[in-house]
Amino acid sequence: MQEIWKVYKSTNSTRWGSIVWEVSNWGRVKKNGVIYEPRINSDYKKFSITLLHRAVAEVFIPNLENKPQVNHIDGDKLNNHVTNLEWVTRSENSKHAVATGLISKEDLKKAAKIGGKIGGKIGGKIGGRVMREKYGHLTMDQAREIRSLYAKGYGCSQIAKKYNVSGQVVWGVVKNLTYKEEA
Repeated sequence: MQEIWKVYKSTNSTRWGSIVWEVSNWGRVKKNGVIYEPRINSDYKKFSITLLHRAVAEVFIPNLENKPQVNHIDGDKLNNHVTNLEWVTRSENSKHAVATGLISKEDLKKAAKIGGKIGGKIGGKIGGRVMREKYGHLTMDQAREIRSLYAKGYGCSQIAKKYNVSGQVVWGVVKNLTYKEEA
């Protein structure tokens, strides 16, 4: 499949001039015609204040049933290729997450009890902690390394860049809120 670029959003009046955001069917983004590497936030690629998978879906996938969420068919939140995305309801997204093993039924129920949602954050701190511990990008060895680096005086943002996670994730590890050592 050939890569196709389409304008997602264009702003005419910013302090720095106009900005044109384009997204491709391959799940890439350009800012003013230059390939832009989106940051990863809560395991999703994000540019400006927009989630990349949502922008790709809005531009390339008709939402005829007006469904509110975009699902990653293969479960990989970093795979934003148009063939890996689909519009879904919240219920469909939850069922898909359980069916593909991204979250267990028990964790889904826990998240629902505390008003959580699937995707990015689940149920605030408690559900999010469950999701990151079981399905996050860090290993326990990496969590130990993070604690060691922090103890040596490295800042959360420095460590976050090294492991390609947010500073919030590092803070949770350092404060032993996530990736807890077994007692």
